Amino acid sequence: MNVDDDFDLSPLSALVLQNAERVLRDAKILFDVGSYATAGALACVSVEEAGKACLILWRDKGLIERDISKDITNHAAKHRVFAGLKEAKSFVPLLGQKLERKEVEERIFSQVLEPNRESSFLAKLGAYDAFKQYGFYVDIDDQAHFQPETLIHRGDVEYLIAEATLAGQLVREIPFVHLVACGMYSSEKAPARNPAMMREIREMLASRGAPVNPTET
Repeated sequence: MNVDDDFDLSPLSALVLQNAERVLRDAKILFDVGSYATAGALACVSVEEAGKACLILWRDKGLIERDISKDITNHAAKHRVFAGLKEAKSFVPLLGQKLERKEVEERIFSQVLEPNRESSFLAKLGAYDAFKQYGFYVDIDDQAHFQPETLIHRGDVEYLIAEATLAGQLVREIPFVHLVACGMYSSEKAPARNPAMMREIREMLASRGAPVNPTET
């Protein structure tokens, strides 16, 4: 893949992206009937499928030459692909500009890191996976149990559906965005999964209390 190539999805990446879009459509249907927890979980699955489509595309275009079988089965890895694509799309417009070092640093912070801070933080924290798990399952520990509808609110799902929609769009981005995103992903050390952090996310969600009614945001 070269910077000036016409962009096209490989056959397998296109197939996976179609599945991401199918799952997202189902999430929106469930959202419209008030099944917010399941809708949010499916939105997270859609983000994962978009990330998988990207990983397959990078492999098929020769951007990644190693075996990606572990990457495409790692939920957090696919979320990091999405976060990296957002940052890469914000970064690419800076590449053709003649800027002093200080101005480059300032623009990277203001135009790349800061606007995408939330997605990057959630991906590295494992929060997308937490939303998925807590949207599908009753979580039980020694002290209590937590039902999906008490943890996931309508506002959470609006955010997740918007993220999933963007994830599908980013898979079709120009080659330069993919070059940057793949480079970032390949050079970044994957954070270790932290079960304690998953519990903290659950406690934070539970501390808000259950929605008073199905339309509460």
